Amino acid sequence: MTEGPLDKRGLRDLFALGSLIPPLRPLLHALNRSLSRFNRYDSPKDVYVIGKPHTDKTRALTCLGGDRDRITTEIYDGQKWHELALTTDSLFIFPANLMSKQLNFEPTIHRYSVRKDQLLPIDPKPNISLMIGIVDQDYFKNLKKHFI
Repeated sequence: MTEGPLDKRGLRDLFALGSLIPPLRPLLHALNRSLSRFNRYDSPKDVYVIGKPHTDKTRALTCLGGDRDRITTEIYDGQKWHELALTTDSLFIFPANLMSKQLNFEPTIHRYSVRKDQLLPIDPKPNISLMIGIVDQDYFKNLKKHFI
């Protein structure tokens, strides 16, 4: 995964292509490692980030609930990550890109992770996630244009 300033759409693609060229691979990977200190989304050493930090671009609101043993969802407040304590009887509701544009505030940055040292539970839960995305009806109109 690209780090810091390399983690932009076009640069990521160029990095991936350059990594396929054997003489360039070690140089590019060394550059990437050196840029990791500029990544504001650092994760603890005991965590695998399995869902890169992102905002929900096509939604106004994201509603999330569930019951998980190993997978965690974390939100970023601009300084540090906070784990959401998901349950089956509550929903976390946070703003996504569409609402943020309309009301002029930042969408919620979130990611998914798994702890490296966490043992498998004896009686595991099914790891269920319920995600409800609330979108603008214009999104469906634009989506329809692509398929019809």
